[in-house]
Amino acid sequence: METEFLVQLGKPTHTGAGLWATVTRLAKRAGRAHVAVAYLGHDATVVLPLKEGDVLVVDMSKGTVQAGATDPREVRKYLKAGVRVYTCTNLHAKVFVFDETVIAGSANASRSGLIEAAVLCPNRRIADAARRFVSGLALDPVREKWVEKCIGWYVASPRRAMRRMAATAATPSFCRVWLVRVDDGEWDEWEEAVVAKRIRVASKRLADPAECEVESFIWDRTDRFGEQVRQGDLVVQVYASAGRTRVYPPCRVLDVSRHPVPAHPASGWWSISVEQPIKPDTKLWRELKSTLRSAGLAGPQPVFARELRSAGAKAAVLGLWARSR
Repeated sequence: METEFLVQLGKPTHTGAGLWATVTRLAKRAGRAHVAVAYLGHDATVVLPLKEGDVLVVDMSKGTVQAGATDPREVRKYLKAGVRVYTCTNLHAKVFVFDETVIAGSANASRSGLIEAAVLCPNRRIADAARRFVSGLALDPVREKWVEKCIGWYVASPRRAMRRMAATAATPSFCRVWLVRVDDGEWDEWEEAVVAKRIRVASKRLADPAECEVESFIWDRTDRFGEQVRQGDLVVQVYASAGRTRVYPPCRVLDVSRHPVPAHPASGWWSISVEQPIKPDTKLWRELKSTLRSAGLAGPQPVFARELRSAGAKAAVLGLWARSR
């Protein structure tokens, strides 16, 4: 197979020639597929026949579903087939990785009837890079409960969808990622009681209680992390205990709450609750340090709190766990 330029003139079909016919054929033959595509329209599962164990990242945010751009009924079909589906709010890429072949272009998995184009590249190095890119976006798994909500919001009418899209159009808000050093320490009874209360609040926001649990830490440093971190951000905890430093996988922040010290109301501390896998895949500090160095962010000691602002830094750090997918 050689590098090709593919086009789609009109609505996609899964037979004959053209961009989507090629995607369909490769998806059926592939041992494993990794796909990041912004929108899924009606019959996406026909033109993009993914299988059990394949990875799919799609924009399944409330606004996108209400606009009719992503059909949650198609997502439900993928989930029932055993596909690992994730949502990424600001996704606009269209990348399809089938074993050692990559297709990247303009086409969503929808019957839009637009003129689409893409490049097919059968190259192992490019495929590995594209696979890391898709895996790095696979952070927010789609659960059945969310699918059911989305089906209630879904708008199938093209005219209504266009009006909804125009009404809800906004600048995408990219997920923030923090590196946070958490030291092993003891809490007093008052702190434990306060944190326990916030954990009960955060537990109601767990996406999958069967796989994840709420973990909390106290932040009482003088920097501004407690003021700046928000629900929905991702936190990578660098945890030092008993002379060892372990790095926990990216955890979504479920709750942030400030608590003044009774004797000194002007001062206080923050309780931060995150959604952490019950069996977290931890890394060694030296692995993270090497990754930070490659991104030009290395320091001599684990950071206390640092936001990863560049897309390259985020991809490098999150890629530590993406490689295991």
